[in-house]
Amino acid sequence: MQHEGSPSLLWASLKLSFHVRNAQELKEFCEKQKWRLPSYEFSSGPEGRGYVCRLTLPDADIRGMQSGLQPNQKAAKAEVSVDGLKVARIFAAQQEHS
Repeated sequence: MQHEGSPSLLWASLKLSFHVRNAQELKEFCEKQKWRLPSYEFSSGPEGRGYVCRLTLPDADIRGMQSGLQPNQKAAKAEVSVDGLKVARIFAAQQEHS
């Protein structure tokens, strides 16, 4: 039986925080750049197992960037948000220098 403060509960809490933070960082970056906010689309994995998330962020020329297969939608969104943020930062830096 698990109790409050157990390693499993702590790890689950950290993973949830990680998922929320990644999408939030991308949202805040877009707001700072005065870009439209990203949109996310989810689809089920093979045989209905897991999820894949597709990110669209037109102001950074991102259309259909896709996560790998993840166990839930939050994890899929977090994964694609990390990659999207990296690309968005590169795109913004290139725009500043052109």
